[in-house]
Order: sequence, then structure tokens, then C-alpha cells
Amino acid sequence: MNNRASTLTSSSLLYRVRLHDQQAWERLVRIYSPLVFHWCRNESGLSADDAADVMQEVFRSVSTSIASFRKKGSGTFRGWLRTITANKIRDLIRKMRGHTSAIGGSGWQNHLKELPESKLEETEAAEDGMVMRRAIELLDGSFQEQSRKAFWLVVIDGYTAAESAEKLKMTEQAVWQACYRIRRRLREELADLID
Repeated sequence: MNNRASTLTSSSLLYRVRLHDQQAWERLVRIYSPLVFHWCRNESGLSADDAADVMQEVFRSVSTSIASFRKKGSGTFRGWLRTITANKIRDLIRKMRGHTSAIGGSGWQNHLKELPESKLEETEAAEDGMVMRRAIELLDGSFQEQSRKAFWLVVIDGYTAAESAEKLKMTEQAVWQACYRIRRRLREELADLID
């Protein structure tokens, strides 16, 4: 294996989590916990306390089974995480049967099936944005503030490089370079996790 491939593989967040790297685990949880909490609260109707309990169970399950996760066909990390979350929501509902009016479990799956394709695409785009924003926040110390702002304007807010350059008093080339470097770092770090 050449040095470049070795560097990319060893810097992958999922790879480091599988090696029981505590910092990598904490980063994974910080990136994905808002998404799991969102699924529990907004899509399943759980209370904040129940959502926090489910989230803890989800990440406990992830920690014990992360080594078995493999991207097979269309299987993505986020899809795998969503399945674990749905199962943990079902477990909670079974445990509390008669004490909650949450729509988790099969109700959640049925709700998702009933959404029009465009709504599902919007939901997936919002989830992608949530994960990306969290990942970028965790890279804050790695890049200069001006570079992060340029990336944010172009990738998250949808401005052109020229518009971003004007707003930030940078050259268009500097904006493109900042976007490239941050994208490359995100790809390296989240290679096995980005859908």
C-alpha cells in the first residue's frame, strides 16, 4: 500500500472507531447524535427525556456492533444508524406500551413510506446538511476562520465562489482552494460514513 492510501485509510473516522480510538468515537457521537435525537423527537414524537434515553441505547448498540457494519450495496452508515434507532424506539414503545402516544416503530416506517418522493429527498437533504454542519463544526480548529466561512457560504448556503469571494473580500481562487481543502479533509475523515 502506498503512503497516500495508508494515510487516507488510517485517517477515516470509522476506521479509527473500529480500532477503539476514544477521540474518534467521541467525534462520531458528536456528529450523529443530533440526527438520532431529531429522528426520536421529530419523526417519532418521543419526549426529550425518552429521546435522550433512546439515543444512549442507540450509541451503546453502535459501539458493540460497529465492527460488523459494512457498506453493502445501498447500505449506508446513516441507513444502518436509522435502523438501529427505529429498533430502539420500538423497544421503548414495547416497554412503555399504554404509557405513551409516540408513533415510533412501524408507525414511523409507514409514515416514511407515505411521504411523496420529493419530501423524502428534502428529508434526506436536511439530514445530510445536519451531519455536514456538525462535521464542519468539529473541524473548526483545523482551518482558518476565513476558509471555514468560504466553505460554509459555497457548500451550505449555496453562494457562488464569486459571491462568496466578494462577501469575504477574498479572491475567487482562494475560495475554491478553501472549499477544496475542507472537502478533502471531510472526505478523508468521513470516508466510510458519508452517504
